[in-house]
Order: sequence, then structure tokens, then C-alpha cells
Amino acid sequence: NAQDKDAVERVMNDLDANNDGEVDFTEFIILMGALTVACNDFFLDSPPPKNKAESKGDGATTEEKKE
Repeated sequence: NAQDKDAVERVMNDLDANNDGEVDFTEFIILMGALTVACNDFFLDSPPPKNKAESKGDGATTEEKKE
């Protein structure tokens, strides 16, 4: 829809730092770095999954290891 096209246009304009009408490799890498930081921050702030929090690395929880 038109709103999505406007959103894409805004993102592209933000990415195009040198205003040449294209997103070059350097501008793309800046986007990838920003996305990586955002994802990392999101997952650091997320609570761990309940059944993985007690995992010892082999897929078994501490409860399963006691058996």
C-alpha cells in the first residue's frame, strides 16, 4: 500500500548518506551494523526461555540430569 511505499522511501533516504540515489556497499554495511546492534540489544534485554535457562549445554535441563 502507499504507506508501505512511503516507509520504504524514508528508509532508503536515511540509508543514502551521500544522496546519490543509491545505497552503496558502505551505506549497506552501516545498516547491517545498526541491525546487529539492535538485535543484540533486544536479545540481551529478553528473558531467557524457561526450558533453556537451566540447560547444561547438551539439551538436557538440570531436572533431566538428576534422573
